[in-house]
Order: sequence, then structure tokens, then C-alpha cells
Amino acid sequence: MKTKTFQKSLIMVISFAILSGLVFGDKAAALPGILKPERIYVHKNRLYVVERITISVFSLKDFNLIKKIGKEGEGPGEFKEQVFNLHFKDGQVLVNSAGRVTYFSEDGTYIKEEKSSAPGTGSFLPVKDKFVGLQVKGEEGKFFKIISLFDANFQKIKEIYRIEDDFRPGKEMRAFIEPQMFDVVDNKIIVTFDKNFVITVFDAAGNVDFTIKRKYDRIKVSDAHKKAVHFFYRTDPYYKQYYGRLKNILTFPDYLPAIRFFFLSGNK
Repeated sequence: MKTKTFQKSLIMVISFAILSGLVFGDKAAALPGILKPERIYVHKNRLYVVERITISVFSLKDFNLIKKIGKEGEGPGEFKEQVFNLHFKDGQVLVNSAGRVTYFSEDGTYIKEEKSSAPGTGSFLPVKDKFVGLQVKGEEGKFFKIISLFDANFQKIKEIYRIEDDFRPGKEMRAFIEPQMFDVVDNKIIVTFDKNFVITVFDAAGNVDFTIKRKYDRIKVSDAHKKAVHFFYRTDPYYKQYYGRLKNILTFPDYLPAIRFFFLSGNK
């Protein structure tokens, strides 16, 4: 999700749909101090807003700030570069950052942290008594995104899936890449690392349980698609500074991938 930022304002206003009994209602709340929100999580009676290496915890009852978590560094409760995602388990908040998972209470009190010995790992999600995580690894001049199973101490047990990454420094920048996503629900690991409509479901031990496949009409990548991609890189506030180099190494597949994104909700 791309979030618009209003640089002249230090207040973000959010609308919430809140379920109370059988009645739905909207509430508007101003969250002072939030300038560039990257991810928003609602858990129980709290709202968590991630801004790079800071997590602001608000009360959903009155939207008052409970606590701010995190700063840049290597120490306890500190994060390197950025926070990737949050996960909520057994009354705790698990914060994923580069190579580590930091545990907090739901009100933001630091508990502990665990580091992985596998280089380039992150985005850990709990699955039963283990974790599944993403590793970015270079091999023979290519980069790969690898989904692996880790034990409770974040030591790698085995690789379960991989895909070649779109990042090839100075050589190629692939557009319309295959979806590179994974998630966990009911101790099942769901992976979409395929250009076709294929969703692979693994059990908690990292073995293939079943696959979901669907027939679909393949859509060719047209000149209009290519123009749109060039327009994005040429005008995006971040990427436009690199467009002079990117325009010569952008490459396109013959067809668009079948899946763009997916969300899990309960058993759906």
C-alpha cells in the first residue's frame, strides 16, 4: 500500500470502521506526530503505526499515544534500517527488522530479541513452534529470494521455496515480476512465487500440503504497459533520480503475472 504524505502537516487523520456488537460506525481521529506512516496494524484495543524504525502505539478507545517503540541502533529494543512488519502472538508483539525479531508486550514494553545466523534474513512469521522467514542471497551473479524454515532460535532448518529476484545490479531491472509473497494462517505457509496462477501451501514442517491452481487468460505486456512503467520511474519522487540509468536496463516479460497480490482472512 502506498501512503500519501502531507509534508506540511504533522497530523495524520484516519477513519476506522469499528465493530461494536452488531453496529458498525466510523470514527475520525487525529494522530499527532505521525508524518510518514508506512504500515498500520489494529490489534485488540490498540493501533500500531510504523514509520521506518519507530512504532507508535495508540489506544483505540481515545487515540491517545501509549508509547513510542524503537530507535536506530544495535542495542535492545533498537532496529537496523527499518521495521519490516509486526506479528501478534500469545499476548506479545513480534517486530521484524534486519536479521532479528524483537519481542514487546502489547503496550510496548521490551521483552527480548532473537537474531538469525543466516545472512540476509528477515520477515519472520511464527508457524507452530518454528518460524518461516525470507532470505535474500546472491549466487553466481544472481540474487534469489528464498523462503526457509527456522527453529525457535532462528537457526535455519531447511529451504522450502526460492525465486530469482528482480535485482541484478547494473545489468537488468525486471518489470512485472512474479509475485514474491508468503504468509502464515492456521500453521499453514502460503507462498506465491510463480508467474502462473499457482499458490503453494506448506505444512508447519515445510512440506508441500497442496497447491491452488486456476486457469486464466494470459495478458500480453503491451507498449502502453511499458510506457506506464517508464513514466513511473521517470516521475516517482524516489526513483526519478536513478531513471537515467534505469531506462536502459528495464526489461519486460511477454505476459503479465497471473497474481498481483493476496490477503489472508481467517481460512480464506
